[in-house]
Amino acid sequence: MKIYPVLPIFLGLLLCFHTASAQDNANNHPEGNTMPVFSKGSVTLRTHVLPWTFLIANAGVEYKPTESVGLLVDGAFTHFDAGKNKLFWRLWHVSPQLRLYTGAQKAFYGGAAYIIGEYNYSGRQGNYQGGGLALGKQWYCNKNLLVDTGITLGYLHLYNREKYMSVENTYYRQESLKERNYWGPVGATIALVWKIN
Repeated sequence: MKIYPVLPIFLGLLLCFHTASAQDNANNHPEGNTMPVFSKGSVTLRTHVLPWTFLIANAGVEYKPTESVGLLVDGAFTHFDAGKNKLFWRLWHVSPQLRLYTGAQKAFYGGAAYIIGEYNYSGRQGNYQGGGLALGKQWYCNKNLLVDTGITLGYLHLYNREKYMSVENTYYRQESLKERNYWGPVGATIALVWKIN
């Protein structure tokens, strides 16, 4: 799998962190400045960097009704042929989240996330849903751009799981698989976030 599309994103992240470091060193954010990174009423668009390395398109939007509260929803989708066996790599995923921001710049956050989706890869498919608690920090780049980093710990329930095979372009279910429950990390965030208003 080629990972060349990731290179511009990686370079952009490096530039962003370098810019943020230079601004801090130049004292552009004095200690007494309590202005949040993105203020009340702001709307942002976002995309997660990690899924793009697996060719999973994703986007999200966040609205801040107050300086300390964020309402966001992320979504992802991919669908492509996985090879000569006529199997597919398909995934859709939706995750709404409520965040509470804290700190002088409102850069640290904690929140609750819900997760729902469906997967189909290499002859296995199923559904999942769950949720968890998110913790993270946002890194200031400029007045309209930041990098969001975080992790979500929680629970996933995997159901409607089955194995299938393709014979002459016809798909046959081989077996149903047991439902599974998982506790642990259910999400990792490295996202580019753009303010649009």
